[in-house]
Amino acid sequence: MVNDQETDDLIWASSHYLCESLPNNFTNWSEKKLDKFIVDNAWQPFEYDPPERVWELIQRLASDMRAYVTKEKPKETTQKEWVKGYKKWKEGK
Repeated sequence: MVNDQETDDLIWASSHYLCESLPNNFTNWSEKKLDKFIVDNAWQPFEYDPPERVWELIQRLASDMRAYVTKEKPKETTQKEWVKGYKKWKEGK
């Protein structure tokens, strides 16, 4: 079962491999219907690839993007914190 975030990620990623992105209801489709949509909408560099290969690329991009977006980012330093840290450094603390 695919959750809403995964669905959105797959739709986003599909736009990198298909001329028309997957629609919101694609998760209700049969495998045959999904394969046909991929074949009918494959971007030119992928038009001769089997639909399973294009689907794999879409899934990988969606997964990699989600992993990148959700990794912990460094804390933003405010101007006030920076000045305070700079003063401590300058004083040798």
